[in-house]
Amino acid sequence: MKPFCIKNLINKNIFDWDDFNFLLKNHPKDFIELIDKEGNKQKGTLENEDITGKNVIFTKAFNYKKEFEILKDFFKLKVLELNKSFDWDVHVYTGHEDNCRSFGAHYDKADNFIVQTEGESNWILKDSFTTVLKPGDALFIPKLWIHECKPLTKRISLSFPFWYKNV
Repeated sequence: MKPFCIKNLINKNIFDWDDFNFLLKNHPKDFIELIDKEGNKQKGTLENEDITGKNVIFTKAFNYKKEFEILKDFFKLKVLELNKSFDWDVHVYTGHEDNCRSFGAHYDKADNFIVQTEGESNWILKDSFTTVLKPGDALFIPKLWIHECKPLTKRISLSFPFWYKNV
């Protein structure tokens, strides 16, 4: 499988800053992580935590909105291999400043669909292509494919990882 981009997949914003604020107050703290200005991941308690210059990540958010289940089903129709996965989730990635730091180049052990819901992010997929995701755009990144996200603006991106038993 190769990565691909779908421009304007959705025309409705399915996750915005009001949703972020709700999760910030209500999401289980064990499923919140931060990326600091150096790109390091850390568990975040968010109790009196200053998130300026940091990315906030919510994991285990798959049941937050019914639209997430609808998108998951669409992705399984678009990439039939995903039907062999044994688990999936939604991870919400947020950056609160223009050009905030994210992970460096890396790969994941899951196939991922990324949906941009707020702001813009530049995605670099090694040996493939570079694209800027705008709200409503989606990107498929196969497992083990080296990629990097460079947020260009304050942003929210949803990641839909699909895991397999033998990776």
